[in-house]
Amino acid sequence: VKIEDEFNGDAWRFRREYPCSVSDAFSMAGESLVSAQRVIEARACKAKDPNAPLVGGCDPARNRDKTVITYRRGREIVKVKRYSQMDEMTLAGIIATDIEEMNVDKFFIDTGGGYGTIDRLKELGYGGIVTGVSFGEGAMRDDVFANKGAEMADAVREWFEAGGVNIPDDDEIQTDILMIPPLRPSGSRGRLCRV
Repeated sequence: VKIEDEFNGDAWRFRREYPCSVSDAFSMAGESLVSAQRVIEARACKAKDPNAPLVGGCDPARNRDKTVITYRRGREIVKVKRYSQMDEMTLAGIIATDIEEMNVDKFFIDTGGGYGTIDRLKELGYGGIVTGVSFGEGAMRDDVFANKGAEMADAVREWFEAGGVNIPDDDEIQTDILMIPPLRPSGSRGRLCRV
């Protein structure tokens, strides 16, 4: 009743004000690319598609950032790995092992910090599976998005908004997703970009 009356049906705002977990207590108060309600729904979702291709992606660390590897099969995030310290050759070894052990169909790596990793994986014979992506390169829909990074971020938003998304029930993953800021118009053409 309190959710309906005082929070206009917004369960996430209620949970932020009356937290039942650490995640609720420390949720972001600001805007996010993906709504908190969609992330909560995704944590509870059990959808699986075992016949969908397994796709991996890696954002190699820069500066004090973490290296993050994510695996997705259809509507499900199968696994997320994080590393505080990483070098390009160790990362290549981890990804090569995952490709073999998990039977990965395609793997994308951000070229911003991953050229050496991509080169090593191609040298190891994974050139047909591994593809480098530059977040700063032109978007396929360049009339709408300022760059590939913004276009990819919007695809994540659309993926969650469509519903039926299954992510691990993990506070750190939820926090990471909710920290992605919404896209904003930029420049004279008003194309969307990541702030």
